[in-house]
Order: sequence, then structure tokens, then C-alpha cells
Amino acid sequence: MIFRRLGLINIRDIIWIMALALLWTVASSITNRLFGFQSAYIFSILTLSFFLTFAVNISPKQGTGLLFLILGGLFTYTLNDIGSAGINRLILLLATGVVFEIIFFLLSIEYKKNIRMNTIIAATISAGLIPVIMGLLYSLEIVSRMIVPVINLMLLSLVTAFAGSLISFLFWYRIKATKLYIRMVYMNE
Repeated sequence: MIFRRLGLINIRDIIWIMALALLWTVASSITNRLFGFQSAYIFSILTLSFFLTFAVNISPKQGTGLLFLILGGLFTYTLNDIGSAGINRLILLLATGVVFEIIFFLLSIEYKKNIRMNTIIAATISAGLIPVIMGLLYSLEIVSRMIVPVINLMLLSLVTAFAGSLISFLFWYRIKATKLYIRMVYMNE
């Protein structure tokens, strides 16, 4: 089972991942325009974990999460909904993707049969660490001086990411046996 997850990502998977990254881009840009910074941040973490979990549920291979976050970073390059824009946003999402892949891989080795729970845990922890990664990206001194607000923001991100991942899992579980989903995901296989 673990060797299946180490397989190469094919073109169909890349198309799915790009489509989900574009959906995340649309959702983030709409909320960035409609809401204030705090609401946009919370909704962006929620939708990030939702689409990340959904992408990995569709294509449970190593690298799916990292590819989704890199594409999402490229598509949302100018948005400032998670606290950084431009190259800093790309670096932040790249680091988040690496954290996701490490956690997902380690959990896949330990808990081979429960890939969906591994996805939820990895997405929750990686999205929950966004405030810490962002703080370290800007300044270690700022993080050390403002440790309580960073921890509070991290806890908020963890809870929000868990909710997004769980909603995504429930949505995926509901549609995974439909004919349309099976046709779309397993076409040409």
C-alpha cells in the first residue's frame, strides 16, 4: 500500500490538483475582497485545508499536497490573506507543503491502513503551523517576543484546519461512490 503512494503523479492527477488549486484561488480572492483580514485569514485556512485534503483524497500519492500548495502559491501570488504575499507567500506555502509531506509520509509508514486519517492529521498540523512558519520567515526575534499571540494564532489555525479537513473528508466520503465521481477520477485507468 505504501508503494502505491510513492508512485508517480500522472497527468490526470495534475489536472485535478490544478483545478482544486484554482478553486482555492477563487475562494481566497473572493473572501479577501469581501471580508477583513481576520475573517479572510480564517476562511483561507479553512479552504486551504479543505482543498488540500480533497486533493490528497483524490490522489493519495506522495507529492500531491506539495504540488497543490506550490500551485496554490503561484495562483494566489498577490493575495495577502494568510499574512504574506509574493515570494514570501510562495516560500510559506512551500514550507507548509514540505511539513505536510513529511507528516503524511511518517503517518503512512506507521498507520498503513488509515490513509484518510493520515491526510486529516497532516493537513491540520501543516496548516496549523502556518503562523509559526510565517513568523520564522520574517524574524525569529519577533516570534520570540510575541510568543503568546503566535501560539493563539496557531491554535486558531489548528482548529480551523481540522474543521476544513474534516468537512473535506465528509464531502469526499459522501461522493466517492457516485458514478460521476468514479468516472471522473478513474477514467483512463
